[in-house]
Amino acid sequence: MKRVWVILSILLGLIVIGCSDSPLTADAGEDFSITVGESPNFSGCNSEGNVNNYRWTIIEAPAAMAGDAGKVIRDVDANCSFTLDAAMGLEEVGDWVIELEVSNQSGARDTDQVTVTVNE
Repeated sequence: MKRVWVILSILLGLIVIGCSDSPLTADAGEDFSITVGESPNFSGCNSEGNVNNYRWTIIEAPAAMAGDAGKVIRDVDANCSFTLDAAMGLEEVGDWVIELEVSNQSGARDTDQVTVTVNE
């Protein structure tokens, strides 16, 4: 009888571990527009899985700000949404492609992108 309980405990532990590693699906939200001077709000709250970090990175920027490509604008954050600080604002008119990368404690990752169009 003792062996049965040990086996059941092990199986239950494996089930719990398996559930905590549910697949991740990043969702950076719908594309949107702002005007110069507005602080955009980013939300990855519709991402699925056991997400513990949301990382936001500029993938593409208007030609005048091409050097911003690759710049991380938010990292190591368990909050699924945030408003971009005015000091880091998207001030150049054009399309900005921002990538959301979600990850969990097991190292699983997934990405999605959102395009922010900045108008005059």
